Amino acid sequence: MSEILIIFLAFIISSFSWFFIHRFSVMAQLENQMEVLLFHEKIQADYCYSVIDSYSSWHARPCESCQKIHHIWHYNSLSTLINPCSKRNKILLLLSEIFMAGVLYLYFVKFSWSYEYVILIILSVFFLIITVIDFKYFIIPDELNYLGLSLGLSIHGALSLAHYFGKLPSNSFFQLSNQEYGLVFSASGVLLSAGILFAIAYTVSKILNKEAMGGGDIKLIAFIGAFLGYKVTLMSLAISSLLGSTFGLLALINSRYLQKNQGYTTIAFGPYIIFATLIVLYFGENNLIQWYMDFSQYWVGEYSLHQMQF
Repeated sequence: MSEILIIFLAFIISSFSWFFIHRFSVMAQLENQMEVLLFHEKIQADYCYSVIDSYSSWHARPCESCQKIHHIWHYNSLSTLINPCSKRNKILLLLSEIFMAGVLYLYFVKFSWSYEYVILIILSVFFLIITVIDFKYFIIPDELNYLGLSLGLSIHGALSLAHYFGKLPSNSFFQLSNQEYGLVFSASGVLLSAGILFAIAYTVSKILNKEAMGGGDIKLIAFIGAFLGYKVTLMSLAISSLLGSTFGLLALINSRYLQKNQGYTTIAFGPYIIFATLIVLYFGENNLIQWYMDFSQYWVGEYSLHQMQF
């Protein structure tokens, strides 16, 4: 029964996410085009951002391909078989549904039906939308970050109130310690994680004399911190830095030596933050820290033994 429900959830989450991916894609294209005009001094900054702000991604508009308005229930692999459209790739939608089902099942095995699993379901919607949009357009919509930030603070604020009035159930669903939820937990996750990332981005930007990290990545960290607290978020930030550096180096080599460009490259950092967050959620920050310490001690011991032999 749980497996059927997980498949149904994956189907719904994928459809909901791709519905908004297409909405935000139109807005991202508009923003990129407006910024090009702004860079070439064709328009003024005030006008540029007034146009962007007035364009809402939440309202459906006629499809550029079939001129029909697609609703949430149209963004699934079954619907594309009945009503095909070039803007709704049936293979991509099917792969998205399969991938989401796999992720939900993997975390269900670990968490079962618990508070952590419900939080993962909520985050998975945001994460899928942000990953696709950031990879395609190097933009993380503020609407998603601010909504996620508000939702995380609200959920933990409600849990704090429930605990204060003695209404928080003590059943297996809420297997949480006082340090794992609450408004202070959420707010500290926002301030510490986003504050550290902002300081790093500001320092690097000053050194390079150009923007080193987009504001959307910092807001994404704040949003994740509001849900998961500063421990998980800071660990995710550390792992995402390693992932981003590795793939960024490969992209730099490709740009410099294969494509014969000047050697500069741009990477979408948001998906690496999201992937790192999923890693920390699954394995746990304490386990990851312990594995790192064991790994470090092993290599320090091996190095010391090697030095003693000489």
